[in-house]
Amino acid sequence: MPTRAPSKRRILDQSPKRETMYKTTITPRFNETDAVGHINNTKFPAWFEAARRDFFAEFDPDLATDPWTLLVVRYELNFLKEVNWVPEVAIHTSISRLGRTSVTLHEELYQEGELCVESEVTYVNVDPRTRRPEEVPEPVRVKLSAHLSAQPNESNQQGASDA
Repeated sequence: MPTRAPSKRRILDQSPKRETMYKTTITPRFNETDAVGHINNTKFPAWFEAARRDFFAEFDPDLATDPWTLLVVRYELNFLKEVNWVPEVAIHTSISRLGRTSVTLHEELYQEGELCVESEVTYVNVDPRTRRPEEVPEPVRVKLSAHLSAQPNESNQQGASDA
């Protein structure tokens, strides 16, 4: 019988893989579990979206579509460990890439200090009337640039090819 490879799960060591722009705590609910007894995989997108609220509020406290209109063009989830309904989870949100018309957010979900789920979501800024991509407004770009984080050995240069 083949032996199982050692776990590569990371323990949270005071800081996630990237510089955290926001940290959000989510309290799982029992009705979010499935027949297997863990949190159902369909719940995580809603949790990550809730965690992004603070990110968006920095640019518009009223959470309107000004000064930019964003559309999701890419969304990826990586499930690393089961998440249970007890205890709470912490979601760390950071900016991993800033393009000419887009921004990519990286999110890490931890439970009891262990990384359980990672998310990458890319938004493209569009003209609200034409729905065509347009450059991220300069005041927003300045704020985003201040929070751009890099993973070791990763390049997140502004102005690189854009989605």
